[in-house]
Parts: sequence; C-alpha cells; structure tokens
Amino acid sequence: MKSWNTQNNILKALLLALLFGTSSCSGEKSQPEAQATPQVPVEDESTRLKRAIAETDLASSSEMVAFNCRKLQKLLIGKALEEETQAKCAEAMLLMAKRASIGQQPDLMSNSPEGWLSEAESFGASKQSVSAAKREIERGAQKAAAEERRLQAAAEKALREGGVTSRKDMAQRMRTSFLDSGFDIKVRTSGRYAERVTFEFVLFNDVWSHRFQKEGIVAQLRDAGFERIDLTDGYDWHIYWTF
Repeated sequence: MKSWNTQNNILKALLLALLFGTSSCSGEKSQPEAQATPQVPVEDESTRLKRAIAETDLASSSEMVAFNCRKLQKLLIGKALEEETQAKCAEAMLLMAKRASIGQQPDLMSNSPEGWLSEAESFGASKQSVSAAKREIERGAQKAAAEERRLQAAAEKALREGGVTSRKDMAQRMRTSFLDSGFDIKVRTSGRYAERVTFEFVLFNDVWSHRFQKEGIVAQLRDAGFERIDLTDGYDWHIYWTF
C-alpha cells in the first residue's frame, strides 16, 4: 500500500510539472530578435571637400571650386592631392585671376590677379597656362582702358556740345552787362563747341586782368565750360588763361 502511494505521488508530481511547464511556455510570447541598425560610414572633411570640388561646375561656379580648394589645401598641408582634384583647383584659380582683372569676384574671395595666379601655381598650374592667363589679363586691361578712354571722350564731347548754347548766351549777357556799365567791351566765342571766349577792349591792361581774376569772372567762365579765355586791347596787349 505504501509503495502504491509513493508511485501515485511521483505520478502527480510529474503531471503537475508537465502542466505548469506547458502553461509557462504558452503564456510567454516570443520576442523578435532586435535588428541591427546599419552603420553609415562618416565622411571626413577632406573627402567631402574633394567630392564637392569634383561635383561643382567650374564654368558657372569657379568661385565655389576655388573656395573649397583653399579649404582643402589648408586641411592637407604637406600632403599631395589627387591629380584630377589638383588640376581642377589650378584651373579654378586661373579663372578667378581673370575675373579679378575685370572686377568680377566675390568680396569673400577678394584677391589681386597676381595673387590668384600665385595660388594657381601652388596647385601645380603649368608655366604655360599661367603665362597664357597673364597675357589674357593684360589684353583685357588694355581693352578696358581703351573703352574707358572712349567713354570719357564721349562724355566730354556730349558735355561740350550740350554747353554750346549756354556759353554763347553767357557771352551775350556779359556783353550787355559791360555796355550797361559804360564799357564797350566786345565779347565773342569761337571754337567748334564755343569753348573759347575773347574779350576785346582798347583800354585793357594788367589792372583789368587782375579784376577778372579777383572778381571771379575767370572762375565763372571756367565753370561754364570755357577752355580758353583771352583778353586783348586789339593791339599789343594780350593775356589768356587755359583750362
């Protein structure tokens, strides 16, 4: 009897163990395995600059290429650049030299044409390319100077032409004023643009020339656009001012 009870207890214990083991397994939900986040390699600054230089259009954004080349050069002091990057940087500096020669460069990147050419050489630009850029800059400077002279001459011509009537009118008013004051001083203009004025009076002498200067008449005539003022007595006394 005792043996039977013992076997019965063992059987119960096995059943309970089996029962609780099954409940525990069925009650716990299986957790999905955590998926690892893919690691994107961090791009270092020199690699980023090289990529920016390679992807930037040199013709339309030479200043951006030059800016990144400067930064890369400072970052890699003493280290050689890849041939393609170095060549593009040299070309960018040559383009900036040409832009500087005609005043077309951003304030942030301000430099003289000579300074840009020196930077181009630091990136390995050939002597031939630097010399060619210098010649182009010189031709551009000569052309710009010629254009400036042309515009200045045109402005002066327009000013002279525009003042013809006013200078003639001024001469006539002065003639009338002298007569009103009792002096028979003749006043006449000459020159293609009425740019010369002559005063003639038989009693003219050094006293009169002094008065013309002291009383501001000479200055007024100069400001009106007259380029030469003559005073003469019609015989042997004569003085003139030119501007």
